[in-house]
Amino acid sequence: MRVVVAGLGVQGYKRRRIAGIDFVADVDPVNQEARYRSIADVPIADYDAVLACIPDEPKVELLTYCLGNGKHVLVEKPLWATDEGDIARLETLARKNGVVCYTAYNHRFEPHFVRMRDLIASGELGAIYSCRMFYGNGTARLVRDSAWRDQGAGVLPDLGLILAASGSEISRTSSGLWASMASKTARPITSSSTANIRARVSSWK
Repeated sequence: MRVVVAGLGVQGYKRRRIAGIDFVADVDPVNQEARYRSIADVPIADYDAVLACIPDEPKVELLTYCLGNGKHVLVEKPLWATDEGDIARLETLARKNGVVCYTAYNHRFEPHFVRMRDLIASGELGAIYSCRMFYGNGTARLVRDSAWRDQGAGVLPDLGLILAASGSEISRTSSGLWASMASKTARPITSSSTANIRARVSSWK
């Protein structure tokens, strides 16, 4: 499968290297190393999929273009929109054109996350009333060297999503566009209780 890397930054370089012989072109409006400035400049017939490693704001526009032209997309987390309808439209577009659009949340497949999910699902822990989580892997320091990451909510939508998605395993809900947080009342965490407090990612800006 021939791939285009959109966004030649930290993650873009990684994706390009891993793509190996499947890589055909890169796109970046500011990085002069990239062959193209816009995804629209890349000949449609030259690629099958796009690895979208771009800032949050232009994601919906880029995905709309790619899915509309029958291209598969792997988009870096988080995928959010100020209008929830945008996400639904992307899903409709992907289904219509028979392509896959997947958010790259690699922690879903890490052994300790899988073990946590399976342990909770087994019921061995009983009813869960409270959970405290911490996430830190050093990537927050990239904010210091990145102009666009140090705007709006900064690193919160990116790294905060990891905790929200982990919490969704506990509450049996899907985080999707929402970062659901457990109610402070002393009762088991369920879908209904986590729905009591919801923070839209778009409101964090």
